[in-house]
Amino acid sequence: MKFQIKKSLVLITAIALVPWTLQAQVIKRDHGDFFTWTQCNDKTNVMFAYSLGKDDGHVKRTDDFRVDTALPFHCQQKSSEPYRTAKANGQYHRGHLKSANSGDATPESMSSTFVMSNIVPQHSVSNTQAWNQTEVIEECYRDISPLSVVGGAIYTDKSNDYFLKSHGVKTPESMWKVITQNNLVIAWNIPNDATATKSMLSEYIVTVDELEKLTGITIPVPEKLKYTKPYTNWPIPKNCDRG
Repeated sequence: MKFQIKKSLVLITAIALVPWTLQAQVIKRDHGDFFTWTQCNDKTNVMFAYSLGKDDGHVKRTDDFRVDTALPFHCQQKSSEPYRTAKANGQYHRGHLKSANSGDATPESMSSTFVMSNIVPQHSVSNTQAWNQTEVIEECYRDISPLSVVGGAIYTDKSNDYFLKSHGVKTPESMWKVITQNNLVIAWNIPNDATATKSMLSEYIVTVDELEKLTGITIPVPEKLKYTKPYTNWPIPKNCDRG
């Protein structure tokens, strides 16, 4: 898949989110305080982006999963029910692209993270451990200064597409995320399987340049940061408020 960049820019805090098109139909969805992109021919959610400032919200999690009626019918997942598969295949969650906790400023913002255009089949280990740790990093560092977050899901292997019948959607093989803060950047490509434990997260650090080559997407970070690769994850500050 090749995503083509356009010249117009939509500013997201310190960096620009670039509108792009795909040969297949891709719909950009504005959720109010974040964006998602859904590839309609196979209902897959391929990219997301948002900015985060200081966290002053503590709205309770809503868990009101629902199909996204703002998308055309043929673009929507067929169900908002949990992803169920044979035990031998592992347990999959309705995994958030933009985290629920990052939407705790208002009830509307919280609820917006539970539409299925923000949800992918995510292995329970990846969701609760490695991916969750990236969300902890977001929550801690947003209180230091604003962040820009861009990420997506990569679909390359049909063998784990357990939810085509129930939801009409493929299962990603990995999920990537790039966090930019001032002149710092960190990027991961995290396997969507049982290997993605919290302790392994630093092993999944990549450069933005590597992600661009892997995905075919021009990722909107300053050029000078595209080759930066921290040797480990950003440390969690001792006074971090994760609420």
